[in-house]
Amino acid sequence: MKTILGENYYTIDEVAEMIGLSRQSTAAYVREGVIPAVKIGNQWNVKESNIREYLNTPQNVKNEKSN
Repeated sequence: MKTILGENYYTIDEVAEMIGLSRQSTAAYVREGVIPAVKIGNQWNVKESNIREYLNTPQNVKNEKSN
């Protein structure tokens, strides 16, 4: 995690672990714009608020009844 101007930013690997997806799926979501990210140096980073927004979107919440 990096903190820049009071905002926390996470790498693709960190985000994948947080949201329970593979690194490949998370990177694809970033490429497709499903999860907004910014490139800092040579690494893509996701702002914490964008992770929260992704997790709070109804279609991204796992349906426990389907398991």
